Amino acid sequence: MHLWANNQDIADFGEAFAGVQGVKGNLGKLDINLSAQGHKVGDAFERLTLKTTLENSHLSYGNIDGGKPVDFSVTKFNFDIPSYRDWE
Repeated sequence: MHLWANNQDIADFGEAFAGVQGVKGNLGKLDINLSAQGHKVGDAFERLTLKTTLENSHLSYGNIDGGKPVDFSVTKFNFDIPSYRDWE
């Protein structure tokens, strides 16, 4: 599965994908890649990998009634989880 966005208003992305309300801003680059392979479901889960990149994004959270918005920027953030087989 591959999900990506370039120069997009975040709109309701946080709520739709993570159940987080009050997030606003602009995604410069978001790239999420979830992959697995195997002949059996168990084999596929053991080979499941996640790679995420977030770049040049300007976001804020706390944009709800009574909240205090907090602005922040992300120049570059990479987050990878290797397959279970790579942990051994």
